[in-house]
Amino acid sequence: MKILLIFGENLYHYQKQVLIELLELKNLEVYLLSCSYRMKIPTDSHFIRVINQKFPVHKTNPYSFERAGDFINEAIGTELFHPHIHYDYVINFCDETAITDFEIQFGFILKPSIDAKNWYGASIKQNTDTIINLLFSRDNKDFIPFKSMSFSTELGTYNNRNKALYYFSYLIKSVFNANDYAVTKSDKNDYYFLKYWLYYFKLLKIIFLRKFSKVQFNWKIAVLENNVPRIITQEAGDFEADPFIIKEFNNNWIFFEDFDRKTNLGKISVINLQENKTIKKETVLEKPYHLSFPNVFKLDNHYFMMPEESESEEQNIYKATQFPYRWEKHKTIFKNIKIVDPVFIFSEGRYWLFFNKIENFEYENNERLYLYSSTDLFSDEWKSHPQNPVVIDKTRARNAGKIRKEDQHFIRISQNCKITYGKNICKNKITYLSRDRYTEENLSYAPNFNSYYGFHTLNVEDDLAVIDLLIKETAIT
Repeated sequence: MKILLIFGENLYHYQKQVLIELLELKNLEVYLLSCSYRMKIPTDSHFIRVINQKFPVHKTNPYSFERAGDFINEAIGTELFHPHIHYDYVINFCDETAITDFEIQFGFILKPSIDAKNWYGASIKQNTDTIINLLFSRDNKDFIPFKSMSFSTELGTYNNRNKALYYFSYLIKSVFNANDYAVTKSDKNDYYFLKYWLYYFKLLKIIFLRKFSKVQFNWKIAVLENNVPRIITQEAGDFEADPFIIKEFNNNWIFFEDFDRKTNLGKISVINLQENKTIKKETVLEKPYHLSFPNVFKLDNHYFMMPEESESEEQNIYKATQFPYRWEKHKTIFKNIKIVDPVFIFSEGRYWLFFNKIENFEYENNERLYLYSSTDLFSDEWKSHPQNPVVIDKTRARNAGKIRKEDQHFIRISQNCKITYGKNICKNKITYLSRDRYTEENLSYAPNFNSYYGFHTLNVEDDLAVIDLLIKETAIT
């Protein structure tokens, strides 16, 4: 299938992201063309931008650009526009005249519907979701809505607009990988001048309360007994999260993120749960960057750990040299990628690795789930699933523990981050898994621990279930 992307004089960052996503699909021939079109870019208020940056979403302005012609001449994996080729799809970021000026032969034209005012309004009205739309035409005259998707609305009008622009890359990619993302119906998001400034007054109030708050929220590890949580790490001020359990002989080893507020870094520690009591916490893995989510597992009679270490832009697997206290790097399976909360399963002769991924243009990602596969867990040549991101949904995208089997089905445990990060967890039954298709079904599971502020990890080994719970404590200075 032949795809032509038409850029204006400048190639904007969000447009380049579209190209990056399309180049992941092996069945496409991608051609590039630049024209003299110059997009009108809205001028952002410096004051409003500063407030937005207190609710960090994106590091990179989607309107930052490079010269399209310079990029096209050096682009790898693409070809230059040729007037005698008939293109199955044209993705046009310019005005309609580019099609006629270059006498482009096409089957269909796609273009994003840029609706910044509506995206601002979704943020001001505090809608749970924002919608973006892709338009379609057969004749370059009449454009109709073709495909849409929803994403979780962000605090800050600029943040929400920027997210909308970047998410066009996933929406456009979904046209060619047979992925359909959820669409939440929404009215037109009109707003007026006073409401705009009242909204930003509320954000200033949030910033002020954060700065002078005398409380802090800390994660604590708990076990479930008849579905009732019992906290087992109760030291005031300690932040201990992401518990994973290994049962070995009479030992219940619980590995977890041990966060130090002074350095703002996590390390991996372990405790032994014996007769409902914890025995000596000890650090087992520490780096000059943040570590969390210590996915510990046994394979071929050896113990391994696949923690989150996104700040290093690598994903490593560590091997126990003296379990559970000593670990060494065994294999780097990914480089130049910020992987969050990785878990895996083995099925149909392949390892399937599920994780969130932080793009270079953003600070965090709780909304998009990615899937990669390999015949060897320790390979450094994993294949990206063509439907990536396989899930875009803040209620279930981020992993919350190991995938396990229930009634012959793989059940993926995930966080519900719709209200806030780590608010609760849910279960998702994997209904179809192949090298070109992935589907899952959200199951009815929402434990109600009302006296706690969050719950974002669940791991089970035999009859022992470990979780983490968020509590409020007096800030320790």
